[in-house]
Amino acid sequence: MLELINPTEAHREDWENIMWEWNDDRNESDNNRKRPRILFQDTFDKFLAIVEELGLSNDEVRQMAKSSVMFLVDSWENRVLGCSWIRHHIQFSLDALYNWHIWYGIRPSERWQWYATEILKLSLLEAKKIWLDKILIACDDTNVASARVIEKNGGVFESFNNEDGVKRRRYWIDIV
Repeated sequence: MLELINPTEAHREDWENIMWEWNDDRNESDNNRKRPRILFQDTFDKFLAIVEELGLSNDEVRQMAKSSVMFLVDSWENRVLGCSWIRHHIQFSLDALYNWHIWYGIRPSERWQWYATEILKLSLLEAKKIWLDKILIACDDTNVASARVIEKNGGVFESFNNEDGVKRRRYWIDIV
């Protein structure tokens, strides 16, 4: 069974393995942008501290919207498969790289299965719990697999943007 859960000390070893996989994957084409930035901290303790800080975030102090960061876990195998970062609201005046509600990533060894579709579906359920009724999500224009996952979860294409030199597709998803 797949579920989104809050990261805890019990996930330290999985986090270290995920970091190794994503760092190794960085050498392939443009996969560097597919890595979840929130995960890439010097230590697991720093990662947990940032996750906690984002959960308590005050936009004016942190310049980052309150967020929930969760792991996609296969509870039968007790294995972390990916990460979801849900921003509770968007402030378009902040850094354009963070103008979205949901970011998700699947560890490289688990890609090309159905986990991306599931992590987004579960993330939408979490977004509904925090009273979001419509979310903005984006993917690189070259990432056809992510575009399909977003569309499969109800994403409606809005536009392209190119704010940081990378052409991205922007989608809106109504949460019902």
